[in-house]
Amino acid sequence: MSSGRRNGAVLPGWLAAAAFLLALFILGIYLWRDLTLPGRIEIRNLPDVIVENISFKRTIGAREWSVQAISAEHDSGTIRAASMDISIEESKAERAVRLNAVSGELVQESSNMVLYSINGFLETEGRSVSLRAPLVGYDGNEDVWTFGEGVEAADGDAYLSGRSARIEPGGIFILEKGVEAHWKLRD
Repeated sequence: MSSGRRNGAVLPGWLAAAAFLLALFILGIYLWRDLTLPGRIEIRNLPDVIVENISFKRTIGAREWSVQAISAEHDSGTIRAASMDISIEESKAERAVRLNAVSGELVQESSNMVLYSINGFLETEGRSVSLRAPLVGYDGNEDVWTFGEGVEAADGDAYLSGRSARIEPGGIFILEKGVEAHWKLRD
């Protein structure tokens, strides 16, 4: 006769031992999985500084730069920011640029900047031109803006686009590769 009752209220001894060993095995798997998780953060992979809701102004040459960002982090000489608003005013030439970027990076040593997914306006001599580009680079040493992945510029009278473009010192706007232009003639 087996150990236990025949009506099924108590399991036979070997079946109870097997169920206990199976439960112990499953518990061991979960325990091993939890103990081998990479739970430690390596401090050397953290940025030097992280800030939120940052805003600053700087005068570079004859231009007044204003920058606001929802968050920014500094790591090894590079500043990465999210949700940026940039305003650049040049009062002597009566020019201004206002840009909104999803994110951006600034390399402090070279003053080079990359902005991702921008929308904005170029304002000069009473004219406002809207600007859209997926990627914009700024070379601080050469004072040149580059649009390597395309750009669209438009106002009420004209539309310009190209797969590549740059803005050189003095406001010279050069479109290249697959240029498209539409404009209205004024009376």
